[in-house]
Amino acid sequence: MDKTQDWRYSLEYGWVVYDKSMLLHTVVSDMIELIRCSDWSHYYESLHNYNNKIKYLEFSEFIKRHELMHSDIKDIKSIYRGLHRNFFNIKLNKINEIFSSNNTKSLWHITHIKNVEGINKFGLLNRYSAELNATNMDISDGGVQNRRVYKEECYYRSIKEYVPLYVNQNNSMMSSLKYRFSLENLCLIEIDLDVMLLNRFVFTDGNAASRDTKIYCRIQNFLNLPWDVINANMWSEFKDGKRKRSSEVLIYEKIDKKYIKSIHLPFESSLNLMPKINIKTKVNSGLFY
Repeated sequence: MDKTQDWRYSLEYGWVVYDKSMLLHTVVSDMIELIRCSDWSHYYESLHNYNNKIKYLEFSEFIKRHELMHSDIKDIKSIYRGLHRNFFNIKLNKINEIFSSNNTKSLWHITHIKNVEGINKFGLLNRYSAELNATNMDISDGGVQNRRVYKEECYYRSIKEYVPLYVNQNNSMMSSLKYRFSLENLCLIEIDLDVMLLNRFVFTDGNAASRDTKIYCRIQNFLNLPWDVINANMWSEFKDGKRKRSSEVLIYEKIDKKYIKSIHLPFESSLNLMPKINIKTKVNSGLFY
């Protein structure tokens, strides 16, 4: 590529092209946007748009008369193929870098042991799908659920269309469930961070039911999460700590069982309540306090 093309990579902005040729800039604009966006469905849409644009430019008589520009297009195609191969690694590395720097290796879903058999068969389902299952044991607060009906502003989907995961499982919901249910009947589903690789998702800087919570869809905005509150021993020491401690990653529609790292139980006696499943199960009381 000529000297007007300058590709750079940064954690904050992802891949950015500084291009004095407006014509070529429009060709790669979709590619830049998809690299920065967390909704994977946009990747395939952008790939289609890119292929159409590059095909048009390759056969353009104007381009053919300008050898340098035609050479640039070939280089762009080479760059795009490289990005296509490394796209998922780039995204996953960015996510892992942010989470590992904040001592977070997994995401968490709290549920009743009676729901484990269904999870073993169908994975984790969103609220709407779970409500269709007559055997589902609902442990959520009805008032809180009523505040999660609204549509988020990233992709205009209801919060209930997502499967909720907590960044830190030791939060106000866990505290509430201890009083509403016997702790022996609860379990924690540990979810691999890879769940964000091929699934569409948004994430929040607090409980999604709160009006004060912001919802994000760009990977670099994981830096905006209140990590000091999330990782603190006591969230009560922080202003608005109860809300912030409940920061969520919301996975669209469902979570396949392959992303479940383990199911954690509070007591040895809880094992007697578990159905026969082919998911790793552990007793880890410390996660519930």
